Amino acid sequence: MTYVLVPGAFEDPEVNSWMPPTVWVGSINNDPGAARLTLDFELGQQELGPWTTWAAQDGFHRLDYQRLTLTGLVSRTTYTLRLLDDQGRQLADALITTLPDRLPLRGEGKPFTIFLGSCFFVGRDPGGTVGSSFLRSPTAVQPEVKFLCGDQVYLDAPWKHYAFTRHSVAELESELFEKYATTWGQTPRGFQDLLKRGVNYFSPDDHEYWNNAPDRAPLVRDSYWPVGNRRADWLRIARELFQAFQTPDAASSFTVGPLSFLNLDTRSDRRADQSIFITAESFRKVERWITGLRGPGVMVVGQPILASKTGVKGHLVDWGLPDYTQYGDLIRLIAGTRHTIVILTGDVHFGRIATCTLASGAQIIEVISSPMALVDDAVGHQWGEPPKSFPDFDVPLVVRSRQIQVRDFKYSENHFMTLEFLLDGATVVMTVKAWPVIGGWPALNPVFTAEINLGIGVTP
Repeated sequence: MTYVLVPGAFEDPEVNSWMPPTVWVGSINNDPGAARLTLDFELGQQELGPWTTWAAQDGFHRLDYQRLTLTGLVSRTTYTLRLLDDQGRQLADALITTLPDRLPLRGEGKPFTIFLGSCFFVGRDPGGTVGSSFLRSPTAVQPEVKFLCGDQVYLDAPWKHYAFTRHSVAELESELFEKYATTWGQTPRGFQDLLKRGVNYFSPDDHEYWNNAPDRAPLVRDSYWPVGNRRADWLRIARELFQAFQTPDAASSFTVGPLSFLNLDTRSDRRADQSIFITAESFRKVERWITGLRGPGVMVVGQPILASKTGVKGHLVDWGLPDYTQYGDLIRLIAGTRHTIVILTGDVHFGRIATCTLASGAQIIEVISSPMALVDDAVGHQWGEPPKSFPDFDVPLVVRSRQIQVRDFKYSENHFMTLEFLLDGATVVMTVKAWPVIGGWPALNPVFTAEINLGIGVTP
């Protein structure tokens, strides 16, 4: 394995109102040294900058990477990126599409289209079925932006190995790195081919660390063994790898006309006392985003928000967002919105679309897509109902909504989703399609389709 190109997030409009795209350039287990590399695309060539290096103690496992911002691009245009050496030889390639300057009107062309997926265990996808299914999806629904909302890697799998084996720091570095190298390197027609087509927004869930991180887990011996502090070592290494391979951004946003997106990391900054799941800085970002909405908002998180408390079982399985004190603060912010908020999430190993109406009349629509490649049959193939109300317990200053409706979509097999957005007059319309992950070469057809009205797209 040598070089990989992965289109990254758009620059946040709070930093750059033009929202140019970025691209991640990675060199895996291959020291680029003083190699003179350039990024070639339709508008010319851009020289690479200095590399950032993550290296394991074993002297072999290493990642050299950098993130480049591409400027001067035309709106809603697809560019072919090619990484070239000083002899003009191609080392890696990718496709990136810039943001449209407005939402398309119904009937005028392709809707603005995004991808939603979570829970990909490369060990259960030896033939690259996820990547090949993605590549076989119809051209008309190929996404411009992808949201991978957790468990892109399973650092704690296979569970039998980590349940009975303790590790040194050097062993953790090597083993956890190999999980990323194998996942990011799955090609041809594998997960790498999904990553390199269209902009990627990443958010982590527990398996970017370990099941129920940062708390102790019965099936991860290093997380609770009393001799040494391997839990802290594992947490540090996993965080470094997530930020190197996926993203260092805890909260980032972009807009398309009146539609605004927010990608939020609700895992990396959790406290083991179940107090918070995002930092104060990220919370302020959420607050600015909600109060600044001019139309519907789309928030991407690692676990469902329409959920009940896990209770004491959280010590054995995984705490959910409602188990944290900060959940009440987040719900109070959401309850104050004047606009529809769509929650995109994963984690639970089934697909579901649930809707509730807040006291203000605004809607919350939660779309769950999980898994892409199920880690273990023992933890899948079961669908779950949402709670009877939102929130499911009393939150001060919030009126509980008892109008939760569930769309006729109860799917618990491997899949991913596409979501299409357009304007019908001044109304934003979202079409959700669920696509099965299946082998072979048949044309891919959705197993579910629903059109949902998100309300007026411009504040009067």
